[in-house]
Amino acid sequence: MKTEVSRPESNPATKARGLDLDGAVNMRDLGGLATRDGRITRRNRLYRGDNPGYLSDRDVETFEKIGLRTVIDLRSQVERRRDPVRPLSRCVPAMLHVGLRYSSDPDNAVADIFPDGVTSLRDLYVAYLTHSASEIAAVYAILASLRTLPALVHCAAGKDRTGLIAALVLGSLGVEDDVIADDYAATATNMASLISLLAAADPQASDHLRHLDPVILSADGDTLLSVLEWVRALHGSLDAFVRHCGVPDEDISVLRHRLLES
Repeated sequence: MKTEVSRPESNPATKARGLDLDGAVNMRDLGGLATRDGRITRRNRLYRGDNPGYLSDRDVETFEKIGLRTVIDLRSQVERRRDPVRPLSRCVPAMLHVGLRYSSDPDNAVADIFPDGVTSLRDLYVAYLTHSASEIAAVYAILASLRTLPALVHCAAGKDRTGLIAALVLGSLGVEDDVIADDYAATATNMASLISLLAAADPQASDHLRHLDPVILSADGDTLLSVLEWVRALHGSLDAFVRHCGVPDEDISVLRHRLLES
């Protein structure tokens, strides 16, 4: 499948980290970001993105050249059943599912991406962080394992669940909050393109997005900053929060070694 979509201009630094793909519009490298101690996150180690289910043959070849070894799907089982195609399974050794949860439902059998009664993205993100401790620990364990990088972490739009995991991992690497928020906010420039892509590839999903509250589709950096403040208010630091989730210090140390330039 090849779908042409128009893409608004984004921050040049963010645009340079983006991937030029036919079947995804919100995929980018999390490398090239500065940390508090002056180090830089490594390129071609960790990618964040939207649903790779619509990737073209050319897109798959791009990931073959990257040498992608692991895909971590953060979506629910319900979403995955609606979208069973896995183009990257042709070239990626490990296709893993670690569905983040916004409720205590042990089977993650939620029917929708957003729970009833959610009035803000901040509340949604707090719900995900509150109920996904074991899943967060699982993502860290995967990324810290041998021969799992380069890896792609994705959800549906590459904004909410992917944004939270990216924020936690980047925070563990020592990236400043404002840099993390800027990376999150970069998704805002891609939402119109995502709807255009889905209109051609999956009209049902496109119609669902068009009828969502615009607040749910937004990607304002202040929202993520507010969530990071909530984490620190409860746990003191992002590292303390991921430890609370069950992430051992060793995994954090390994990630810093593997995802930061020397």
